[in-house]
Amino acid sequence: MRSLLSSPTVTYCEQPVAGFVKRPWAALSNLAFFGAGIAIFVHGRGSLLSKLFGVTALIIGTFSTIYDVTYTYGSQLLDLSGMLVFVSLLIFLNMRDLDVSAKKLLVGLTLSLGVSLSAIVAFGGYSGDIIFGLYVLAIIATEYILLKSGKHTHGKLWVIALILFIVGFMLWIPDNKQLLCFNIGLFNGRAMFHYFAATTMYLLYRFYELQLKERVQ
Repeated sequence: MRSLLSSPTVTYCEQPVAGFVKRPWAALSNLAFFGAGIAIFVHGRGSLLSKLFGVTALIIGTFSTIYDVTYTYGSQLLDLSGMLVFVSLLIFLNMRDLDVSAKKLLVGLTLSLGVSLSAIVAFGGYSGDIIFGLYVLAIIATEYILLKSGKHTHGKLWVIALILFIVGFMLWIPDNKQLLCFNIGLFNGRAMFHYFAATTMYLLYRFYELQLKERVQ
């Protein structure tokens, strides 16, 4: 089994340096997640939804920062765990709106997270990308059903959020594969993905907030 203190299986254009912070620019770019979390808390004024999204944004920011600071395999798994928690939250909200029992969802998604992380540790390679992609496809499929049935509205906002995420991901890929590297500090590929992903989180919070408001009216 790979040591948690060994080097990550994923590399980026920003190479690790000597010192306490291994990838300083990427580490700083994680402030975008903290900014998104704070903005969600302020806008939500203590609502349950704002707590769910706000805490998740802070978790992602914290885990991703630990990854960029330490540059270890263990922190890489933490970083991926944060992203899986977020997509699991979206699946939970969508499945709940499809009238699936919240209790069953919590149990199922918790087991799914455990199995997913175990598979990633066991198989390595691109397994993390594949599993994350499957979660995203589940979100797209369930959201399509909800929008089509009229249970969700404001589809344009959701589409904008999805497009921003895709743009960020497309900037992340060449940096992750080191196919196209720009030595521009806070605007390297990984950092740009952080900005787009944090913006996507905030927009999705607003999207689900609108769904709640319409149910109350």
